Amino acid sequence: MERCSICKGRFKDNICSRCGADLTTLLAIEQQVKNQLKQALYQLQVGNLEAAMLAVERSLQLKREPLALALYNFINSIPLSKLQPEILKFEVMES
Repeated sequence: MERCSICKGRFKDNICSRCGADLTTLLAIEQQVKNQLKQALYQLQVGNLEAAMLAVERSLQLKREPLALALYNFINSIPLSKLQPEILKFEVMES
């Protein structure tokens, strides 16, 4: 989050300089979303679809990010009966 979600003002040290809102909780939730998405990508990388789906669902409960929705749809599109570990081998790029 780059701006206050209430007034769109800039903030410093988790406090909006325009409206004075304390954004600590919102920023913590945003960090949890990022952590859950990283966990989902890692679990996909090691071939654990159940754990990947759980992490994606946790992320979506907090915030509906486009990446989380794409991962959710991707995982649901893989037929478990045809799952082969080599399908999920890929490199996770750090941002």
